[in-house]
Amino acid sequence: MSQNLIGIEDGYTRDGYLAGSDGRYEAIRFTYRPMLPNEVTQYERKCSNDTKGDTGDMGAAIVTKHLRSWSEVDDAEKPVPLEFNNVRRLHPFLLIAVENIIKGYIPSDRDPDKSTDKETEDAVASILGESPHGQRLTEEQGKN
Repeated sequence: MSQNLIGIEDGYTRDGYLAGSDGRYEAIRFTYRPMLPNEVTQYERKCSNDTKGDTGDMGAAIVTKHLRSWSEVDDAEKPVPLEFNNVRRLHPFLLIAVENIIKGYIPSDRDPDKSTDKETEDAVASILGESPHGQRLTEEQGKN
């Protein structure tokens, strides 16, 4: 059996996040399976040939297909089921942005609840009492 060299394997999921916008919509966290390039090409071909004006529903359908979880809650703070009819009710900007993240066209926003790799490296170095990454190695090489 051959290895998958492109990194997107069956079951591969990624975390996504979009920050809220001035009362228009709340932030959303989600997990998703990225679209493969051939899926994007086929999907965009269908959208460009759409004569019925269904591209909004097509976008909601592709987002529903690729999302694995989301943080949407109703007014009573109960989780909103991840279903087509609920996805299509997202604010238009959110729907398009999530779709573009799934297609690989734009990155997710930085999630303030998750540390970046640099923050993680600095935290580990601080706990271990080491100098910033790379500086210690340079100092040790100078001693030799």
